[in-house]
Amino acid sequence: MKKNIFISMLLVVILILCSISEVSSTEQYPLVLKWYFAGSNPGGAGGWDMIGIGLSDIIMRSIPGSVVTVIPAEGFSTPIMVSNKEAELALGSSLSAEAASRGTEPYDKVYPNIATVCFLYANALQIVVNTEFEIESLADIKENEIPIRLSVGGPGSGSERDMLRIFKFLGFSYEDIESWGGKVVYKDMSEAASMLGDNLIDAFVLQTVVPAAALQEIEVRKDIKMLSLDDEVVQAMYEEYGIGRTVISKDSYDFLEKDILTTSNNIHLITNSLLPEEEIYHVTRSIVENIDYVHSIHSRLSGLTKEKLAEVGFPLHQGAEKYYKEQGLIK
Repeated sequence: MKKNIFISMLLVVILILCSISEVSSTEQYPLVLKWYFAGSNPGGAGGWDMIGIGLSDIIMRSIPGSVVTVIPAEGFSTPIMVSNKEAELALGSSLSAEAASRGTEPYDKVYPNIATVCFLYANALQIVVNTEFEIESLADIKENEIPIRLSVGGPGSGSERDMLRIFKFLGFSYEDIESWGGKVVYKDMSEAASMLGDNLIDAFVLQTVVPAAALQEIEVRKDIKMLSLDDEVVQAMYEEYGIGRTVISKDSYDFLEKDILTTSNNIHLITNSLLPEEEIYHVTRSIVENIDYVHSIHSRLSGLTKEKLAEVGFPLHQGAEKYYKEQGLIK
């Protein structure tokens, strides 16, 4: 098992080094870092393994003599590792960072001193419905006690957690749906899309980048639509859980006829706010100055701009904030 993990990590490193462009390296970085970077296990969700290795490589090439070691971690553990100083850098979602900072579910206590270095990409909540199914909003389900057959994603996934919270705001639950003759199933986006195409379910939820390949594939063989969330629900999700809002442009998919308001779980590079300002300043600088390299790490980062890197929606580390202000990226 350990041998297989080592081989997987080696292959990821080779793929990245073969595909990325040259990184700017300069003697103007007056420090040497010996850090740990908490990323995902090889083959983990969202390409976190490749992103972690790629970003650590940028830092090491940009700041000569530095060593940034990528260590295994999963999504909800990374804010804990940063807070406890088990890793200086980590990949983390806005959902997990906010929940850990507040000590809310799934965390049993407050994990302090979590800060953001930069934004990486957004996972938008996308609620997809068979066009033949007569529903225009989630509120319709309760109002008409509709027996909907709905896939909410894997148990404990970001989409499943968000749907539980949204239904709570709307005043009903999974149990209510089943009492009305409906069914709630837990399938990943690919399987759920297939089930919708075969009329085994009426709707499914996915939380991922836009456009999602699963939707692009099903829209060519099935008439589908996407539901917007009410502004009050989106605002409540932000105030209660720190979950962001986003608008999916109607140009994102061929089947969309209007823009879609929904929630967004953003993926960030996070750190401990107590780390020295100078260190995070130069880490931020190394990433911004090598934005073309960042694009080559993973397709999810291909659309990043210097301006987007600074749009975090979560407290910035003072070093990152200083650099962004100097570059005019934030006020």
